[in-house]
Amino acid sequence: MNFPSKKIMPRFFWVCLILTLIGIAIVCKALYTMTVQRDYWIGGSNLLKVDSVPIQPRRGSILATDGRPLAISLSEYQITLDFKSREKNPKIKAKDQLNRDTLFTQNLDTIVGEMCRILPGLDSVKYRQYLLDAAQDSCQNLPLYPTEINYAKYKDKKTRRKIKNKNITYLQLCEIRKLPLLRSPAYMGATEVKLRKMPYGQLAYRTVGSYKNGARFGLELTFDSVLAGEKGYMHYEKVLNANVARVDKEAIDGADIITTIDIDMQDLCEQTLKNELMRLNADSGAVVLMDVKTGDIKAMASLQNKGEGYYFEYTPNAISALYEPGSVFKPISFLVALRDGRITTNQTLTLKSGTHQFGRRTMRDDHLVSGTVTLSRIISESLNTGTSIMIDDAYHNDPQAFYDGIQSIGAAAHLQLPLDGYLKPYIKNPGSKKTYWAATDLPWMSIGYVTMFSSMNIVNFYAGIANGGKLMYPRLVKAVVKDGQVIQEFAPRVLNESIGSPEDIKYVQDALAEVVRTGTAKRYRSHLVSYAGKTGTAQIWLGGKKTSSNSITYVGYFPAENPQYACVVNMQKRVPAYGNMCAGAFRIIAERVMAKTASRSYDEAGEAIVKTPPKVQKGNVAASQRVMSQLNVKHNSASNWNDEKIVWGTNVAEEGKPELVNDEIVQGVVPDVTGYGLTDAVYLLKGLGLHVKATGQGTVSAQSLKEGHVIKKGETITLTLSPLKGKNQKKEEPKDTVPNVVSAPKDSVKVGD
Repeated sequence: MNFPSKKIMPRFFWVCLILTLIGIAIVCKALYTMTVQRDYWIGGSNLLKVDSVPIQPRRGSILATDGRPLAISLSEYQITLDFKSREKNPKIKAKDQLNRDTLFTQNLDTIVGEMCRILPGLDSVKYRQYLLDAAQDSCQNLPLYPTEINYAKYKDKKTRRKIKNKNITYLQLCEIRKLPLLRSPAYMGATEVKLRKMPYGQLAYRTVGSYKNGARFGLELTFDSVLAGEKGYMHYEKVLNANVARVDKEAIDGADIITTIDIDMQDLCEQTLKNELMRLNADSGAVVLMDVKTGDIKAMASLQNKGEGYYFEYTPNAISALYEPGSVFKPISFLVALRDGRITTNQTLTLKSGTHQFGRRTMRDDHLVSGTVTLSRIISESLNTGTSIMIDDAYHNDPQAFYDGIQSIGAAAHLQLPLDGYLKPYIKNPGSKKTYWAATDLPWMSIGYVTMFSSMNIVNFYAGIANGGKLMYPRLVKAVVKDGQVIQEFAPRVLNESIGSPEDIKYVQDALAEVVRTGTAKRYRSHLVSYAGKTGTAQIWLGGKKTSSNSITYVGYFPAENPQYACVVNMQKRVPAYGNMCAGAFRIIAERVMAKTASRSYDEAGEAIVKTPPKVQKGNVAASQRVMSQLNVKHNSASNWNDEKIVWGTNVAEEGKPELVNDEIVQGVVPDVTGYGLTDAVYLLKGLGLHVKATGQGTVSAQSLKEGHVIKKGETITLTLSPLKGKNQKKEEPKDTVPNVVSAPKDSVKVGD
């Protein structure tokens, strides 16, 4: 067959020509778009893409010394429900809307019941009506956990938008996702809300700090760069009518910081301080508890009275409030003089009438002491004149040496605390040209005036005394941790290897212990834990000769013979106010801290039981033998009754190792059940056919039918019960002889012109 080229080739030519022209047109259009319309189309693409959307990292946690969180970032959720389909295709939208309405109607009772069970505070009747009204109005983004359901205010569709939505936890969200209709993300939406939580409420509030739209103070602010992590970035692209997220840079979560704070000790210190402030009607107060070996701050609290007995930690007074320390400064003065060799520990002083003239000013002691006194007695009884006379005699011609000595031992050092608001102590410098040095400044400085200290600096120095003269920097943060790995560690740091010779330190320690035994704090001696320390009172001047309140302090350490913790309690209180008023709070803290750290070994408990043989009463000696065998209590028995449940008998050994023997029980004859417990006595007597009545409490002390009586059928025996006598009898607790408000010997300074 011949090919009809004359017909086919013209057609083929025109097809090729048309395709070629179309191709040229496409290329030309592409070139036109790429050149002339380039800016237009790039601008259009930018409208479909959102660049540089930040990805917030998880903020690191602030942890207590045992790993429990003091501040942590948590995700909570707000849930909403769409009663109106968002589909654009009419056919799909109608089908989806029908499915929504059907599921809602069929499962309304289940949804209401389960939501009221999972979420607290919902009323089932009101909540049901709330959902029905929203379904009738085809609401979108309806809050499923509303703050309130007020139908008079929020019944119509417009005003319902003003209802606020409460947050729910992830566990609650998981439970709600199991419910019909709500299990689908197309119906119920969940928006994540990142929050900063303090699981223990306001515990250590000023120390931990606050984070709300940024770090504000405390450790949150100091370690903000560590806790915050690094932001990531992403952008959204429009793909097939849907926004698709494209991550450009992953977010790096923040690291955690481990503090030295002990949650239990912090709670103890805060509650004790609050109770004492309320009892004494004080204006404010602060407590710092620290480990003397490492300088670790175990607890730090500052409370201020904001009226009507409400105390809150508004400012960190423990580190930021500077007060004249008063008599708690006296051991510092003596340690400087002992270190410089200006005085000795065996030095004595003769006092007359409890007053002394320094220049034109007269210093008076609050309690008159005359005669020869030792350095130890001056400290224990807080004698102002004795301290000032000794220091003034030693440094009168060289006050600069006294100032330099205070600086050299580290009493007024900058403690480099990682907290905002910390203030370094102020001590008047006799060599400064900016201040006037009066002749009376030295004696008044020696007893805690003409100086300004925070509670932190005072307790830190006393921790050095307790530590045998080795002064440490306070430590608040131990380490920075990321994903379980320590990336930065803060080891304990030494501030001063020795603030005095071992002999001088031991002498001052004994004097501080004497303060509690016979001195100004003797009213608050503890029979549970030994402690040593110093009381201090300083007037807070308002100008001129006026003063309305005192700064009172007790600072010390415990146990006295082997110091582990140092603590300071400081209060600002209107007169009358004396330093030993703070000793009560110190004693409570010392006793409860030592009770918390006491050994709880069951082995030791077992040994204690073995050393003190128990009193074994008459009755089922087989049971007594089994109990003592399990507790490893040494005892003797007539035979081994491990295979027998009940063997009636008695302990014939009144003291020492128990010795168990069995009694012969004769059927039909009343036995002697005195000394039995009620349960054993009733069980035995009923087994012999007797009816039993009992009066009283305790063990059987008398029985109406005597031993050996022949039992008659239906006969009744009456048992008289009485408490045990002797060693096991409960003694009445001795009453606390310490009054609520103590009028103790004063150690405040009286100054007259």
